[in-house]
Amino acid sequence: MSVGQGVPEPEMACSGTEFGTTYKPRVTLAAVGSAPTRCASAEFTSERLGSGVMLVGVRGEIDLFSAPGFRDYVCTRISPEGQFILDMSKVDFIGTAGLSVLDTVHETNVRDGRTWA
Repeated sequence: MSVGQGVPEPEMACSGTEFGTTYKPRVTLAAVGSAPTRCASAEFTSERLGSGVMLVGVRGEIDLFSAPGFRDYVCTRISPEGQFILDMSKVDFIGTAGLSVLDTVHETNVRDGRTWA
């Protein structure tokens, strides 16, 4: 069934034509150009909870476009000597690129002897 036969056009996180299908952009210029803690369709926050404990919150979608910003944000918030908590309770979607970031974060923390949750 084609898009013109009553099926809504798919909403994808990219724009342009790929494989003969036109996608609607999900990311607006305002989202891309806003605060450095916001990347594409995701938003990141951090808070020091105590001596050496850092809480990083993630909201939105972690996909191919937001995963590099997610990785950079998380990696710059990890304290070398402390514990790290990653709160992903407000994540609506995580793709394989986001899972790859989680694997990298895990491997880095294990290698450096840090605990994280």
